[in-house]
Amino acid sequence: CLGPDGRIFFGKANEYRISVVDRELKPLRVLSRKVPSVKISGEERKKYNDQMPPDIVAAAKFPDAKPPVEGLYCDSAGYLLVDRAVASGAKAALLDVYRSDGSFLGELSLPGLRSRPVFDKDTILMRVTSGKEMPALIRYRLE
Repeated sequence: CLGPDGRIFFGKANEYRISVVDRELKPLRVLSRKVPSVKISGEERKKYNDQMPPDIVAAAKFPDAKPPVEGLYCDSAGYLLVDRAVASGAKAALLDVYRSDGSFLGELSLPGLRSRPVFDKDTILMRVTSGKEMPALIRYRLE
């Protein structure tokens, strides 16, 4: 994601390691955490394989675990929200929050769909599904 000051945040697929660079791509810092791996379920593997041509499925090595980071979101104040992998069927999103100076603020477990959150300063908006399967929007405040 692109921070309000032009910093760029990007990660590696196979580990929780987020690089931060400036506009000239000069490295500024690396954010990393040890987080438990999330296994890919047989149902997820089948769903993927069913969508791909058989020759691709035969040639590809499917990983045992999901990438630990599934999304990066920046807000207008420079905070970073890291959307972490969760197990298949999980009822909550798992999010890490970093201050603009790169310090770790905390980990959040928020009920809701794994949809792209809207994140700005002290507020996270996420789409959720009610008990009657009706979509709704929930606002979370960070304090």
